[in-house]
Amino acid sequence: MIATLRRLMVCIVLKLRELAARIADMPLCNKPDGHPLHRRSIAETLLGSATHPRLASPQRPAAWLHSLTNLPLPAVTQTIGAQIQMMKTTRNLVGSLLLVAACFGSTGAQAASWQCAPFARMISGIQLFGAAASWWNQAVGKYGQGNVPKAGAVLVFKAIGSMRSGHVATVSQIVSDRIIKVTHANWSIINGHRGQVEKDVTVVDASDAGDWSKVRVYYAPLKGLGMKAYPAFGFIYADKTGATPAAAALAG
Repeated sequence: MIATLRRLMVCIVLKLRELAARIADMPLCNKPDGHPLHRRSIAETLLGSATHPRLASPQRPAAWLHSLTNLPLPAVTQTIGAQIQMMKTTRNLVGSLLLVAACFGSTGAQAASWQCAPFARMISGIQLFGAAASWWNQAVGKYGQGNVPKAGAVLVFKAIGSMRSGHVATVSQIVSDRIIKVTHANWSIINGHRGQVEKDVTVVDASDAGDWSKVRVYYAPLKGLGMKAYPAFGFIYADKTGATPAAAALAG
């Protein structure tokens, strides 16, 4: 019984450290046109540490966990090292998904008000800033781009008169070569309010060439696709090869 409790405590501590590291690197999501800010103080509180760079070395927490669990020190060190490496590569995905769950748990007037860009950045992991339409040019050389939808990719709408900043939406599901589901914010007016999150709504390729250069989007007040076709640049993928780490989580 005691051994089981010790191992449970180890799992809890590791997960707290993992979450703290991701929060430390997580940009605040309510600044659509600003620079990323960081939640270092939250991370330091969770870590019980005065300085976040302490995470860079697994030796100190490994010694503590070794004394707690009686597991071989090299094994503990290796486990924590692997956790740290995973934190560095997956960044703030867990924290983002927790925030998304909180958003989806709210409805109506009580729901958080979101702009499309910070919401797409949060759930896709694509770290671009500023007006939504500007993401396309910002992505050059940083992320893969194309006209083929993939789960976890971000669809970038062009700026037009009625949508001067453009729009971004994260692909959550591929239905067919010309129909996808997206999760996005600040599109439909819901219960008289803008800034609402819509999960898994339909987007249809309305282009003549089948290249997603024009799309029609589900509009809640109509309970179906909007009548207007909006021009789009294409899709931004989470890395230069088009792989999307958030795809599995979004499609699940």
